[in-house]
Amino acid sequence: MALIFPSTLLLILWIIIPCTFAGTQCSIKFPGNGYCISNRQFCPGGTHEYTPLSNGIGCPSLTSRCCVTGNFGGQHSATDRSQCGIGSLPLSSRIFNGINAGPCDWPFVVSIRSKLKNSSRLDYFGTTHICAGVIIDRLWVLTSAVCILNAAGTTVNEARNRFVVVAGEYNISGIDLYPMTGAQQEQIINVDRAIIHPQYAYKHYAQIDLNNPTTINSHGIGLIKLAQPIAGRCSGVICLPTERESRNTCAGYNDCVITGWGFTSESYSTPQSQRDKLKQGRVKLASKKGCDLVVNRLKLQGSRPIGTMCQAPDVVLTDGCLSDEGGAVMCSTGSNWVVRGILPFKMCSKDKFNLFVTDVSLYLDWIRNTMNYWGTRIG
Repeated sequence: MALIFPSTLLLILWIIIPCTFAGTQCSIKFPGNGYCISNRQFCPGGTHEYTPLSNGIGCPSLTSRCCVTGNFGGQHSATDRSQCGIGSLPLSSRIFNGINAGPCDWPFVVSIRSKLKNSSRLDYFGTTHICAGVIIDRLWVLTSAVCILNAAGTTVNEARNRFVVVAGEYNISGIDLYPMTGAQQEQIINVDRAIIHPQYAYKHYAQIDLNNPTTINSHGIGLIKLAQPIAGRCSGVICLPTERESRNTCAGYNDCVITGWGFTSESYSTPQSQRDKLKQGRVKLASKKGCDLVVNRLKLQGSRPIGTMCQAPDVVLTDGCLSDEGGAVMCSTGSNWVVRGILPFKMCSKDKFNLFVTDVSLYLDWIRNTMNYWGTRIG
């Protein structure tokens, strides 16, 4: 939508004079330090843009940005709903069903890139996208166990030597530039360590039986600790489920989204140009009781991976595929996005929708204990 100004003078004044807005979520979240300006301007010196509250979330319009004095980068908590799960667009403006997302639309999503064969470079151009993850702390990414082993190539011990995490990613074919400044949008971060769930069946990638998705995806959850905090302008921490939510066996979730850079056809012949940009699709999650009922009626007990919940497409058949594993099933509360599920390993099939995703709420204690053990207090 274009803005039409009545005179050239008004246009000049709009550009030159800072247009600030009072009483916004930006100013409430950062009392005395946060304020909104027109996105025709850059945040003044000594301030930083706080992207999760720009573009109509914490400011009054899609053409404004939230500027904050000082450093806001390192203290976001996945258990504090005033801080976590804040996307870059109003929830009601999103349209899904397997279409391209926009830059910075999903600040929680990361690309995990593994070192290319015969490459000695552990950087963006010496690696390729393998799978995805979601930011639950400035130092931690939640993903799937198979994603970690695949990216590491062997065992978790090789993680720091074999793959990097890219936050703020949009187009995986090259470096994304922030359109207002021309600065690099992504943050490419080395890995400190990777941890897979202790009950996961495989410890080495070579052991994985690709014809046994039930075993591959049982307890299929993992964590990546980063070597430095995520602090990019297109990055944010998603919310974890609360203990109360995890105990609710009757709640289903209708407003959920999956994203990824995976293949989009079962022939795995998707042109690279069509896989470059982050895609998004809308799904639903059944309640725990509803999922159990479906599994029992369809006699799927033997094929249901341990620690999973049931998903379903929203309107059209939207599903994950190879290279989407580790990505999040993100559900809206109306004001926050919460990671409810983790996408499993899945070969593409237009006739076989993937019913099961890893249920994050079942692993909250393990997530919390692991992060605490390695030096990050949470919840």
